[in-house]
Amino acid sequence: MNEQLWNADTGVFGEVKERFGYGRLNAAPDLSSIYTPVDMGIATDEQVYQMMRFTDYAVPSVANLDKIWDNIDFKYSSNRLPEYYSSDGLYVEEVMNNALAYFENGQREMGMKQFRACLVPLMKGSSAGQGTVQHILKSRFIK
Repeated sequence: MNEQLWNADTGVFGEVKERFGYGRLNAAPDLSSIYTPVDMGIATDEQVYQMMRFTDYAVPSVANLDKIWDNIDFKYSSNRLPEYYSSDGLYVEEVMNNALAYFENGQREMGMKQFRACLVPLMKGSSAGQGTVQHILKSRFIK
């Protein structure tokens, strides 16, 4: 896995490598490609740190998800665009798993920021599950 999928330039495991053509590595993974190697224990401590840093700077967050709580960080599922034709979405489950990866890496503050952000749609939404965050944002005309 390290030989085929690790991208030292971005500090993440790529999701797929082209079988034909140029053999390029997809260097813009979903959150699941970051938290899964952490959960499975297949990444080194240095790789885990680099992957978590990638989520800090490369994966965008939802601005103004909640005006009551400060210090929350709800992440999109990836940084791929356009949002309608890619895996860029808003999923409580993805952010919850990413928060767990922060906890497993010893970064409690970042884990708590994302955990608290997951509570907002659960408390403000009409139901829990996928799409809750989108409905909250659409009701306030915020992207």
